[in-house]
Amino acid sequence: MAPQTSWQYYYNLNDLWLKAGTRAAFLDKYYWEMQHPTFARNGELYIAAPDLQTIYSPMMELSESGGSIAIRYMGKTLQCGVNSETAAVDGTEVTLPQPPVRENAVTYLPISHLMSVAFGKHIGHIDHLSMGGYMGICASRSTVASQEWQRMDLVIGGKDRGDLYGTFWFEPGRKIVPYRVYVPYEYSPEKPIPMAVTLHGGNGDENWIFEKSGNQLQYLAKKENILIFSINGFCKSSFFGSLCPTASTIHRIDPTAVDPGNPGGLSEDAVAIRQLSERACQQALNIAFDTYAIDRERVYLFGNSMGGLGVYHFALINPGVFCALAPCGGSVNPNLFPVEKLGDVPIRLLFGSEDENGTHFLQEAHRLFVERGANASYHVIGGGIHSTAWVTGLPDIFSFFREVSGQR
Repeated sequence: MAPQTSWQYYYNLNDLWLKAGTRAAFLDKYYWEMQHPTFARNGELYIAAPDLQTIYSPMMELSESGGSIAIRYMGKTLQCGVNSETAAVDGTEVTLPQPPVRENAVTYLPISHLMSVAFGKHIGHIDHLSMGGYMGICASRSTVASQEWQRMDLVIGGKDRGDLYGTFWFEPGRKIVPYRVYVPYEYSPEKPIPMAVTLHGGNGDENWIFEKSGNQLQYLAKKENILIFSINGFCKSSFFGSLCPTASTIHRIDPTAVDPGNPGGLSEDAVAIRQLSERACQQALNIAFDTYAIDRERVYLFGNSMGGLGVYHFALINPGVFCALAPCGGSVNPNLFPVEKLGDVPIRLLFGSEDENGTHFLQEAHRLFVERGANASYHVIGGGIHSTAWVTGLPDIFSFFREVSGQR
């Protein structure tokens, strides 16, 4: 199934920042390198049409034919032509102060006038540090915060340690997908480093697990010299590709009466979203291994809530990759999950004693996992609730990882 503009994504572009003469673009805080450099002419900034479509895809559809250009975005259609200042938005004639042009067989669009006149975007400017000369195509009149200026400036200066915000093009979903990394300052490409892959909850994104911890995650990662790679779940309620129902269905679903390939009875669209999201998450994981020198014997996986369920599934589809699993605040239904395929990888289920979703379900899931031969244990955070017990338990999670590594 092709991606739909009606789908809810975990990342949606708000502000785009561009600078003349470079391929560099910032999609909010995320760095993206375009195919073609921008250029300035007569006070306008021009962007290559293919780059504009890529950046706003799949929400924007752009087509060209014989010098005519049609752009569908935000429920509107803009029609314009190369070297013509006359354009139309939904059939109403408008004027672009600078026309689209062709350079080196590529169509370039006057982005500030086009996006403001046709689609109501607000234009901002940054004249700060080396960010001087950047133009913003913004969702609102609010300008980028000063700390974001500084963060982007550091990226331009070559920052490659600490918190980093990356992106990749996901072709099956026709969308740019972000990820977030914490790279300890001791990291060296000559010395492979352990990595913890994190999966966020249903209401979060790749930043959530950092922000919710109040930067404790980075503190512990620095202390333990572990690289953190946080994956974006792509579509809302994707469960990182898992089709297995939660532990709360243990006594409600008869495993002999369901389709093993879709035990939760999900709709065709829901299955398509989860399968597509799984592919996006897998691509992100591959980028981690391709980008950094990772100690393949010490790759850990943890996540909370939706991410907790995702831990089981992600380990299932990546056999032998993870040496320890720490699902938090969530579990799959062991009656509907091939527990034996996880082998003897150590699993530490962590949850709060006051989890609103019911701790008895998680305890029952743990019991069934152990009965089916899983190398599983659990840890309860006294007073912990569903969304934050894992934060209190972060030192315990890292201690578990250290314990497992010491046994290898």
